[in-house]
Amino acid sequence: MLRSVAVPEPAALNKNYKPFSHEVYGETNANLVQFVIDSQAITSDDVFVDLGSGIGQVVLQVAASTQCRAFGIELMDVPAQYANAYGPAFATELQRRGCGLRHETTLIHGDFMKFAQLEEATVIFINNFAFPCALSQQLGAHIAATCSAGTRVLSYKPIVPMRKRQTKAPQRFGFELPAGSAVPLWVGAQEEEHGLVKIGCQASPGDGVSWMSGTVDCISYVLR
Repeated sequence: MLRSVAVPEPAALNKNYKPFSHEVYGETNANLVQFVIDSQAITSDDVFVDLGSGIGQVVLQVAASTQCRAFGIELMDVPAQYANAYGPAFATELQRRGCGLRHETTLIHGDFMKFAQLEEATVIFINNFAFPCALSQQLGAHIAATCSAGTRVLSYKPIVPMRKRQTKAPQRFGFELPAGSAVPLWVGAQEEEHGLVKIGCQASPGDGVSWMSGTVDCISYVLR
């Protein structure tokens, strides 16, 4: 009900966008937002930032569930316009129910590469499912250059390049090379760039996103 009041024309969210581009609108549903909260162990002490926040539903749910400070920034005009209505309506409804928010949420219309509050983030969420690889990696480098050690990041697609690494421990494969052998083996991939390290990947709950009924990858990183 509240969403339908704040977003009177949902079809407008995907009008005038380039098909199959990173501009295409797609939402993260409430069950996946709860998964983000749980997997990142978000508490009232965190500062949550959603890069590409759409109408702001992820920011608002995280803020209401955890009472943390929460920011979102959205580049595209229509979802940013709807966010301007959705945020206040959501806060008013919480107040009517007697629960409220500990901190005011902030939903901004702008470019996330120029988002000043990013440096305050302790948890960052990125729905980059439709982003080209180069943009995702550019964003990862920007986060690494801007944020503090310990910042956690969850994205749907990789934000650091995958690189092979060498090892001199072939016993992992169940056999030994002759003593003194210096022959290395490729054993997998190391995903780290500028101190941003991949620490895990989990499948999301089903029906967690608006554009498909299956699961998406939820990739976790930490900045060290």
